[in-house]
Amino acid sequence: MKLGDELATGLLCVSGSEVRPLFRPFGVAAKKVFVKQARPPKVSAWLTITEPPRGVRFTAPDILITASEIDRFECAHEINRSRSAGPGAPNKYDWDGFYIALMKRIHEQWLPTTLSALIVEMQEWFIANSQHGSAPDESTIRQRIKVVWRELNAS
Repeated sequence: MKLGDELATGLLCVSGSEVRPLFRPFGVAAKKVFVKQARPPKVSAWLTITEPPRGVRFTAPDILITASEIDRFECAHEINRSRSAGPGAPNKYDWDGFYIALMKRIHEQWLPTTLSALIVEMQEWFIANSQHGSAPDESTIRQRIKVVWRELNAS
C-alpha cells in the first residue's frame, strides 16, 4: 500500500467516518469498506492512499482501537474506567467490606443476643469506615443480615 509516494507498513490510523458503516447499531452493517485516506501514528495530516487506486479494503475484524486511543478518548470526555464491578451504578456503600466485617465479627465473637444489636454494630461499622461517616438505614442492613442471622440461629 502506498500513502502518497511512500510505502506504508504497520499500524495506520484511519478515519472513523470511513469505517463507520462496518459498525451500524441498527440496520445492515456493511461487510467491507474501501478506505482512501490514512496516516501513520503521531502524524496529524491525512494522506491519500494512491495504491491500490480504489483504496484499501477493510472488514470489521481488521479494525483495531489501541489502548492509548481509548485512554485519550476517555480523558477527553472525562470517562472514568476505574469501576470493575460490571454494569449499573456503583454502590453507595462498601457492601464487600460490610460482609467481611460481619464474618470477622461472627468468627471472633459469635453473635450478639439480638438481631437489633447486630444491626446497630454494623451500622456503626459503616459510619466508622465510610468516607463521609454515612451508613445505610437499619432496614437495609436488616435485609442483608437476616438470612445469615436466621441460618445461624436455626437450632
